[in-house]
Amino acid sequence: MSGLSAGTGLIASWRNTALLLGLFSADFLLAFSLRGRLPYLGRIGLMTALEWAFFLVTWLGIRQRRVITAAGVIGGRWPNARAVARDIGYAALLLVGTQLVAAALHGYLHAGRAPEAIHRLIPHGKWESIAFLLLATTAGFVEEFVFRGYLQAQFNALTRNFPGASALQVAIFGAMHISFGWKRAFGIPVWSLGWTYVARESKSLRPLMICHAGMDSLLALVQFLPGG
Repeated sequence: MSGLSAGTGLIASWRNTALLLGLFSADFLLAFSLRGRLPYLGRIGLMTALEWAFFLVTWLGIRQRRVITAAGVIGGRWPNARAVARDIGYAALLLVGTQLVAAALHGYLHAGRAPEAIHRLIPHGKWESIAFLLLATTAGFVEEFVFRGYLQAQFNALTRNFPGASALQVAIFGAMHISFGWKRAFGIPVWSLGWTYVARESKSLRPLMICHAGMDSLLALVQFLPGG
């Protein structure tokens, strides 16, 4: 059973979802206040801790309701090495497609130079790069679980309409990235909507998690290239 199935119903209480949205609000406020005053490692550490707080809240809500397991939301475990290789291949294709769509959207919207919020995330040196890689892999797992898994299922139950539920979920996802500038935040729901349909068709969040982690990790990986 998949958390993206329209017939799953609520997988956690609405009180649990309200708590999650409250955490999102706290994260939103921190993005415009405290984070900019912290040193790099402190800022990345805080962001990583908040990501795991999002996961903890959703995991506890799912566990309490007992409609589906966390593994079920993801789409189950890998049955064999071939399935692992297949998901990595799907993730690579999705990464290339997402980058092309994002580049086209940024060009169309004249997004221009990356905003200061993005530049502040760029690591410099080994330890900052390692810290950022930990954040990137955490975000890849947690955000796909929370948005394309948990919230998609909750909004499926609310709207009984997959496109409507998807629109709500990606709108919140875009709003969480408003510090990147409204043009980039507007583009994020476009490609993340595509990711939602990929998850539904594949009945798995695994390729999305790999893709998301890989896409976020690019900022750090360039530091390990010659001359990086």
